[in-house]
Amino acid sequence: MKDEVEICWRFYLENCTMARHHETLRTALTTIVIALAAAGIGLLKPETTPSVRLALMSLVIGFGLFGAIVSRKHHQKLSEHLQRASAYRAHIDSLLPDARLVEIKNKVEASEKLKFNHISRYSLGTLWTLVNVGVAVAGILLGLAPFIFLVR
Repeated sequence: MKDEVEICWRFYLENCTMARHHETLRTALTTIVIALAAAGIGLLKPETTPSVRLALMSLVIGFGLFGAIVSRKHHQKLSEHLQRASAYRAHIDSLLPDARLVEIKNKVEASEKLKFNHISRYSLGTLWTLVNVGVAVAGILLGLAPFIFLVR
C-alpha cells in the first residue's frame, strides 16, 4: 500500500505543478497582450490617418481576442490537471482514511466560500478572459473614437 500511496502522491504533485504552470503561462500571455495593446494604443494620435488607425485598431482587437481564446484554453488545461489531482487526492484519502484529506479540503473550501461569497461565483478563468476581452473592446472604442467624438 505504501508504494501505491507514493505513486498517487507523485501524480498528484505533478498535476498540481502542471496546473500552476498553466496559470503562469496565462499570466504571461495576458501581460504580453496588454503590453502589445498599450504599444498599439500609444501610437494613436489625433492626426493618425484613418488607414493607420484601422490597422492599429485591428491589431489591438486581434491581440485581445487571441488572448481571450488562449486564456480559455489554459483554463481548460488547468481544470483538467486540477480534476486529476483531486482524483489522486481522493484515492490517497481512501488508502489513508485517518489522514482525512478530502474532509479537510471540503471544510476549508466551504469556509472560504462563506467568507468570500460575494466574489466566489466568478471563476478565475472567466475573469482572466474578461481582461483580454477588455483589450479587444478598448481597441474597438479607440478605433471608433474619432467617429464618436467627431475628433480628427
